[in-house]
Amino acid sequence: MGYSQPSGVVTGEEDGEMSQDQPSADQIKTPIKPAASWLSAPAGAKEMVLPVNSGQARRFGLLIAEDGQNYNKLQIFKNKKQAQPLVQCYAGQWSDWIYDTFIFNGKDTPVAYKLRILDMKADGSFAKIYCSFVLNLKSSKYFHPAELGEEIYKNVGPMLQPTNFDRNNAFADAIMNESVAEMYQWHVEAIDYLLRNKEWICFMSTCMVLICITTTS
Repeated sequence: MGYSQPSGVVTGEEDGEMSQDQPSADQIKTPIKPAASWLSAPAGAKEMVLPVNSGQARRFGLLIAEDGQNYNKLQIFKNKKQAQPLVQCYAGQWSDWIYDTFIFNGKDTPVAYKLRILDMKADGSFAKIYCSFVLNLKSSKYFHPAELGEEIYKNVGPMLQPTNFDRNNAFADAIMNESVAEMYQWHVEAIDYLLRNKEWICFMSTCMVLICITTTS
């Protein structure tokens, strides 16, 4: 008796380390058009709609040309009537942390995430944007005891997870290295906070990202 793989049913057989070579990020295409019906939008700005929270909500983006000709900045709003953006980000850069509210298990939940503009055409006709993993600021799955999570997020800040939007090309690897560097810096600051504010008999820290980079580069 043997097993015969059904044709067209199994689309990939990667497992273990091989699975690290497969990107795991949703890809969304959304139109860009002239900004309309905004409370305040710069002249010539263009807009886009960004689905978030697994499609349960939308955020609105404005592409802006600060010099009036070359589009170089993205602003994100909860809605078009909001006076101040949640965040703004420049081409080729990461945004600051975006503090937002998503719905998890039917409840409004505070979250944090970042954007990285991977590409933006100067004429505003195209932009490729990476949205980081969304961090649930009420979840305790990374911490023990559980109450330590909110304390660290409050005093150290959110934690950025490594990117995984693409694999096996120099550009994607460079962006991943940027995210890993920030994650390691967060670990340094979190460790410093814990050492200064808690009593310890023994303290040990382990990071596994180097293994991930080794197996995927």
